[in-house]
Amino acid sequence: MVIRRRVHTLSIASTPSMSSTHPAALLPMQTPAPRVSVIIPAYQAESCLADCLRSVLDQTLPRDGYEVIVVNNGSTDRTAEIAESFEVRLVEEPRRGVAAARQAGVESSRGELTVFTDADCVADRAWLAALTARFDRQPDLGGVGGYLAAYRLQTPIQYYISERELLAQEVALDDRPTSPPFLITANALIPKQLIQAVGGFDPRFAVSGEDADLCWRIADRGYRFAFAPEAVVYHHHRPTMNAFCRWMYRYGKGSVLLLQKHRRRFGIGPVFLDREHYRLWWKAVVRFLGPLPPGNDDWERKFYGFDVLRFACFTAGRIAGSLRHGTVVL
Repeated sequence: MVIRRRVHTLSIASTPSMSSTHPAALLPMQTPAPRVSVIIPAYQAESCLADCLRSVLDQTLPRDGYEVIVVNNGSTDRTAEIAESFEVRLVEEPRRGVAAARQAGVESSRGELTVFTDADCVADRAWLAALTARFDRQPDLGGVGGYLAAYRLQTPIQYYISERELLAQEVALDDRPTSPPFLITANALIPKQLIQAVGGFDPRFAVSGEDADLCWRIADRGYRFAFAPEAVVYHHHRPTMNAFCRWMYRYGKGSVLLLQKHRRRFGIGPVFLDREHYRLWWKAVVRFLGPLPPGNDDWERKFYGFDVLRFACFTAGRIAGSLRHGTVVL
């Protein structure tokens, strides 16, 4: 792992007598470690990274209280060049995958609190102050997750993602049969020592599931997570149908490894059939093909069609994940 640092040195005038009697005066001054390290994995992010960094560097939290680390995850576009134009540290992580990128950021961080967001996000100015304030009210927490809002909804699929809450922190923090509470790392604060204590992010989660896996291992040690709705990050939802389908496919694929790794928690055997998934899929098909209830418009039918597509892509991902990981999750 290669780390590029933007280093600013302070020249100290000295005389021969000072150097002979006070050699320590010529040593480089050590910058105190900030309390917070903001970690931003970035892959092919030239279209959005600058907006993200401008928002993260313009926080109400004093600037000397946090550092910003961009992890370039093998980009071939101008991602690294853009990152180097800001007052941030650039970390190169050639191993592809969001888990490897986040872990590289953790390993190079200096703060006691690690805060995660993504390159396709824009942070509210009070974001870091709100996250840390919520954590400070309960410093025994395993972590804090902020609110994920939609950024400039423009296309039907973006409205659908927002309406169905497919990227909602409060939903992730619900306790469901096969998904205990976890923090979505597009907007999350987790103490660095806890990440290190449980072994860090698992690099096998290359496409999704790395945040749930990490949080569930932290929860196994008795820690809980909290929601900070006032800590807002705006997320660029997938704008096209193709991008949305790839996203759902990756989620389905990542869920296989996640359930396989934590199968004891859920009492899952070598074959797992997610009956609730298929119940919801069938319900979406019936709604899409059937007559609309009185008062509903064509948007409802369009959204039911997106439901059908979402479940189909997720299932395709699970089939691919089952073949890859040697287990059956459908």
